[in-house]
Amino acid sequence: MYNSFAVDRMTWGAESAAMVTLRLCVLGPFQVLLNDQPVTHFESNKVRALLTYLAVEPDRPYSREYLANLLWPDNTRTSALGNLRYTISSLRKNLKDRQSPSRSRKTPYLSANREFLQFNKTSSASVDVWEFSEPSGRIALPGSSYAGCLERAISLYRGEFLEGFSLPDSAVFEEWLLLKREQYRRQMLKFLHQLADYYMSIGDHEHAQIYAWKQIEMEPWLEEGYQQLMRTLALEGHRSAALAQFNNCRRLLKEELGIEPSHETVQIYESIRNDTITDNLQNASQDKIILSWSERISPLKPIGVIHSPYLDGGQIPNQAVPSTASGQVEFFPEYAPGLQDVEGFSHLILLYVFHRSSGFDLRVKPFLDDRPRSLFATRYPARPNQIGMSVVRLESRQGNILQISGVDVLDGTPLLDIKPYLPDFDAPGDVR
Repeated sequence: MYNSFAVDRMTWGAESAAMVTLRLCVLGPFQVLLNDQPVTHFESNKVRALLTYLAVEPDRPYSREYLANLLWPDNTRTSALGNLRYTISSLRKNLKDRQSPSRSRKTPYLSANREFLQFNKTSSASVDVWEFSEPSGRIALPGSSYAGCLERAISLYRGEFLEGFSLPDSAVFEEWLLLKREQYRRQMLKFLHQLADYYMSIGDHEHAQIYAWKQIEMEPWLEEGYQQLMRTLALEGHRSAALAQFNNCRRLLKEELGIEPSHETVQIYESIRNDTITDNLQNASQDKIILSWSERISPLKPIGVIHSPYLDGGQIPNQAVPSTASGQVEFFPEYAPGLQDVEGFSHLILLYVFHRSSGFDLRVKPFLDDRPRSLFATRYPARPNQIGMSVVRLESRQGNILQISGVDVLDGTPLLDIKPYLPDFDAPGDVR
């Protein structure tokens, strides 16, 4: 396959090849390289399962009780914990991993104490699923840079997650395994679809076809892949071939799922048959840009929760009456290190979700106003994107908890971000 941006999947990552000592590949058959040499002498599938689970879910520590129950659910507690200790020891031996830092490698791959175990993302390790998932967290309009990121991610996908691997005596692990396989498979299909769209947008129909075909190979009854393939074939002048693909799609849907093609697929077929496909694509181009942007902001997720005394919107003071209420901003533990130095600021800007708001109107009647106003000239909570902002006073910090005053949101409001309030930037002298 032509791959203008692809690089060797074993060397791509945030760290240089010289810095990475452990490489774990789980998109496809299980594979481990230590200092570029294959590690094949794992004692059991339990060792492989433990390494994979911790490496794929590295963002928090797991209790030994949880891991023992995950891998040995039918054993007694004592037996399961004993098996886990032995498995950890075996894994460390396989990886030549040391709990205490050494001169050659400062951070061990595994952090362990008597209660918890966690994979160190700061160690000299590279895991393919970390890199594969990177494009999903990027917010960028379609372009060559984002396409390159997609191509690199696609090059990592050697097959389904842990292909051929199973742990039949652990139902919980097997459930996690199946969920991850479907997650990464859907992610791969999404990346292929976005790349086909990108190449269509720049008129490279040949490479758009490659990624459309790959979608169909992964899921033969995927209409979105057929839609892209039909368009690219038609735009290259292969009208008969494009119409034939519609018939293939219709036949497979009927045989496998007992359904007919969607209205959109039929519309594409008719536009090809009527030779109006170019006009239809031009009319849809703006919709495609908006969709691509929307898909890439979807990974936004809360980083904490705002606690306040207000349980109902009617209790919150009007904007004209500043709130005097006290509250808390509770950050999820993984984001707590980002709070260092925040005590140097007296006020913070909170960005959050109006989680109880739904729908919106472009003309609203604000609080303390006697006539409707246009939505974007107000702070009305029902908005197209339900994002709110407040300025609060920071009273103190205890770990991942900020004590604040002047809170004016509902209890349980999801927090998206905080920023320090700086009068020189945030309060211009000519405000009116």
